[in-house]
Amino acid sequence: MSARCFRFDEFELDGARFELRRNGRALKLERIPLDLLILLAEKNGEVVTRQEIIDRLWGREIFVDTEHGINTAIRKIRRVLRDDPERPRFVQTVSDKGYRFVAPTTATISSNGNDSADNPTYIETLPRVGYRFIAPVMRIAVGAKGRSAAPARAWWKLAALTASVFYWPDLAHT
Repeated sequence: MSARCFRFDEFELDGARFELRRNGRALKLERIPLDLLILLAEKNGEVVTRQEIIDRLWGREIFVDTEHGINTAIRKIRRVLRDDPERPRFVQTVSDKGYRFVAPTTATISSNGNDSADNPTYIETLPRVGYRFIAPVMRIAVGAKGRSAAPARAWWKLAALTASVFYWPDLAHT
């Protein structure tokens, strides 16, 4: 699969490897903030609306506290980049609109296989797709907890099975 690799300041953001490095050293950043940083870097200089962020990170069918999720992701990005929201070098808040990546970047294409860019790999789609299936099952399982034991156990087993399918892929998918 081809993906863009962005270099800005002392950082390198590799979309194919799904990692952020500072001076060649990998930095720890969770999936959602890293997905958001990749989106912002892809649209370098353009305003990315909160709705675009929601669509990319969670999809339209997910009902979570996206406002809090976006704010938390931006805070984590700023922390790892050591960016000051008052005087941003990387991520600028555009009031009532969204965010803009403002650092000068150079983008290159990195390759980690022969898939096309339009065909995301199993691992890339895994967290978003998995959450869509696990969240409703977990809501039912938690709601069934106070009821009779047999239905509650059945829902918890279904939740565990769903999690195992989406979060522990077998070797055929890797």
